[in-house]
Amino acid sequence: MELLSVTENRYSGIPTIRKELKNSGLPEPIFKVSRGLFSVTFRNGETITPEITIKNSKEMAKAVLDFCYTPRSRAEIITLTGKSQTYTMNYIVKPLLEKGLLRMTNPEKPKSNKQKYVAVSN
Repeated sequence: MELLSVTENRYSGIPTIRKELKNSGLPEPIFKVSRGLFSVTFRNGETITPEITIKNSKEMAKAVLDFCYTPRSRAEIITLTGKSQTYTMNYIVKPLLEKGLLRMTNPEKPKSNKQKYVAVSN
């Protein structure tokens, strides 16, 4: 089918996606393979990286709280911190939850893939 030009060439889809996103000024997509499933996450042009360089855990916690005034997913928070998922969730997000500075949007299902975190306004 490929030789008859009925289908696209092998491995032409991902480079095309990357090229078109770059031409549109959008961030790179996130490709994941997990348990036999392949997924692609496309992000809009919003910047989720803080303008400051985060130097210590206190600054990191403050940056996460500032960032979470809009409900944010685990993936967005992890991208913000630049740390691993384990480190981000155990050493940054969990202490903020315990102190009541951050709350889950769906506390009944803490491990839900739709879970978001939002800063508690004082």
